[in-house]
Amino acid sequence: MHEPHFWFDELKKRTHVEMISIIDTTCQLIKQRHLHAVGLLATTATCKAKIYQDNLSALGIVCKTPDDAAQQAVMESIYAYKAGHIADAHRLLAPVRDRLLDAGVEKLILACTELPLILQHDMASAPEHYIDATDALIKKTVEWHFAHSPRHPSNQGTPHHPIAA
Repeated sequence: MHEPHFWFDELKKRTHVEMISIIDTTCQLIKQRHLHAVGLLATTATCKAKIYQDNLSALGIVCKTPDDAAQQAVMESIYAYKAGHIADAHRLLAPVRDRLLDAGVEKLILACTELPLILQHDMASAPEHYIDATDALIKKTVEWHFAHSPRHPSNQGTPHHPIAA
């Protein structure tokens, strides 16, 4: 869930636990890939909170979102998937994806756990179009774990496990 990230920075300041942000991780990945314009597929709450858009804008990266009607189709797609209507979910989401790609974005951020499942066949046939935010977080968390593992030569003492959010 991405919506709690609206408060992530404040929470991080008030805790001694290391936290890994799905938003920061995804935005840094986009920056590392030297992308200039991405599209965001996410829940309405995530889009309205502008957490991806603001973070990417600070990095000089354009983040395009669906218009209101298309965003409604994204939400209907997510609900259809949750209800077990997989084909309907894809039918609703595909035109939104196509419009963002036609608008010139280099990649689409899939910022909701259901979206990579809905688009799994598309992701397999055209992976160059997608960034799965959850996948980015998983990779960053594993990377952090190995860097802080007691077996890692640079680590001394007991590691503090991060919260991946």
